[in-house]
This record gives sequence, C-alpha cells and structure tokens, in this order.
Amino acid sequence: MQLVFKPFNFDAHAHALYELLLARKHLISHTNTVTLDEHLAFCTQHPYREWLVVFDNDELIGSVYLSHTNHIGINLNADTECHYNAVIDYILANFKPSPAQASVVPAEFVINVPPTNKALENTLISRTAHLIQKTYKL
Repeated sequence: MQLVFKPFNFDAHAHALYELLLARKHLISHTNTVTLDEHLAFCTQHPYREWLVVFDNDELIGSVYLSHTNHIGINLNADTECHYNAVIDYILANFKPSPAQASVVPAEFVINVPPTNKALENTLISRTAHLIQKTYKL
C-alpha cells in the first residue's frame, strides 16, 4: 500500500469522484442517487476547508475532506482498517483543527461514521478515539 494525497482539482478529479460516489457502500449525507450535474455543481462550490483525493499505487481510491467545523469525512472504496489508519495518520500529521467556537466548532477533529462502516468504526476504536454522540435522522 502506497497512499498519495493530492488536493482536489475539478478538472482532474470531479468525474472520477462521481464514479466513486456511485459505487460508495457507506452513506450518511444522501441516500438518493446524485446526478452528474448535481455532483459537478457541488464540486464547483468546493465547500470544504481541505479536500483531498487519495490514491493507492496510482489508483484513485477515494477522497477525504476537512470541514470548517473540524469534521473529517473519509470516503474510500478500499474499505480496510489499514487504509483508514493511513488516512487518519496523514490528516493528524499534516493538519491542525480550526480554532474552537463554543457550540459550533469542537476543539478536536471529529469523524461521523456510517453505521454500516465497521472497518472505520474498528479503526477508531483501536486508536482509542472517544465516542461522543450517536446521530439520528428524522
């Protein structure tokens, strides 16, 4: 495994990320199929503090983002604890959380985990991450 992280570039990555989105196994933010036009419009907005694409031996395997509110989103089609650990190690070594803001931005990075993503959950448990909430959609 040789992970490489590159900043998201619309021209180079938007269409490939759409293909990965269609193949995604674990979902949180949407359950309906997103159209290519919707995806491209979202990519144009680039709503994240940092948005990286992740390659393993020159193959695009997913993306990771850091929000302005210290949330980390990890979306990989290589769904292994080894890959998740490598991504988390990279983030913690290269980025610091944004300044805390009471009731808006936590002081630490946080990761929302889809209930189906046992590999990511197990990775966080093995790293002694602290479970701070369970979130339900109504």
